[in-house]
Amino acid sequence: MTYACFDTSKLDLDCIATELYDLTKPGCIAVNDFIFLDFRQALWAEVKNGPFSKQQNVYKNAEQDLSIFFVDPKQNPYTHLALLHALYQHAYYTLAKKAGFQEKTRSRIAVHKYDQGSIGITPHKDERKYLNMISIFILAGKAPFSLYKSRQEKIGELDAQPGSLILLRAPRSKTEDGRPMHSIGPVLEERYSICFRELLDQELEHI
Repeated sequence: MTYACFDTSKLDLDCIATELYDLTKPGCIAVNDFIFLDFRQALWAEVKNGPFSKQQNVYKNAEQDLSIFFVDPKQNPYTHLALLHALYQHAYYTLAKKAGFQEKTRSRIAVHKYDQGSIGITPHKDERKYLNMISIFILAGKAPFSLYKSRQEKIGELDAQPGSLILLRAPRSKTEDGRPMHSIGPVLEERYSICFRELLDQELEHI
């Protein structure tokens, strides 16, 4: 079966290059109703029974309650996920020229599952080793996605419904930071998402 995957009219790469990397702004953008329903459901059906592993309860000052499994892009057995990654790469490389990405990277693909009633993950920043941009495709479930100035000061909340794409700023160089502090949860309905993070080759070799 052939699926239309995304509403590409909602992905304004020029706007993303400007807004996401303006360090005076939060560094997080939600693109709502981005993934078409049929493709999202097929993708979710493909990964929902994957080899999830429960994560430790505390990680780098954040509390978390989720399960994850990782997929090697070079040996990806999931047809729809492989298509998602290929389409993502096309957009990523186009954005790289517009936003001034400085390093050649490779993707680390993770599928996240949060059970209903989970705390999710408390306010945190993604690790500095992840470069340029973090992309989260929300497949199913319901949980607030909140932004913070500090762990004690919430500044806003994104619309993170199924079908949304959330983009997070990540450092483009060793001297840049601006990583947004964010949280997910509490989880109101079992939540599945796919996360693409970009790493240097030598970082991937040590994972």
